[in-house]
Amino acid sequence: MSAPGLDDWEEVPPVSSALPPRLDPVPVPPDRPVGPAVLRFLEVGLTLTVAPGARVGLGRDPDWAPRTAVALAGHLTVSARHAGVTVAADGSATVTEEPPGAVNGTRLNRTDLVAGVPYPLTDGDRLRLGPRISCVVRLGRPPAPA
Repeated sequence: MSAPGLDDWEEVPPVSSALPPRLDPVPVPPDRPVGPAVLRFLEVGLTLTVAPGARVGLGRDPDWAPRTAVALAGHLTVSARHAGVTVAADGSATVTEEPPGAVNGTRLNRTDLVAGVPYPLTDGDRLRLGPRISCVVRLGRPPAPA
């Protein structure tokens, strides 16, 4: 039996150096639906749900903050237009103290907010409107099944 030689190999077609045509990326749906932000106000028994893509005003002005005005009406340490919470379509959220600034300030955990500057919110943050009103922020939880 003779050793295989070059004549025993099959001819292999040449390898093309051309790359396959580029495909446009296909959007990948998220693993789970994006949940709303939930703000639970401790002192006034109010829970607000803010859907992705929405903004809610926090304050005593019924035209500007209709969802909080009634609950905060008797709390004069909260400004009429105190702060706003915005939830992006991806579920991320920010809080912004309204310019020119709340008289008694807004605090996110241990940080005093600067009016007009958006601050990112994370799940479990504590937001304080003035010295007496606070809420706990819940993020990233998908809506409950219907």
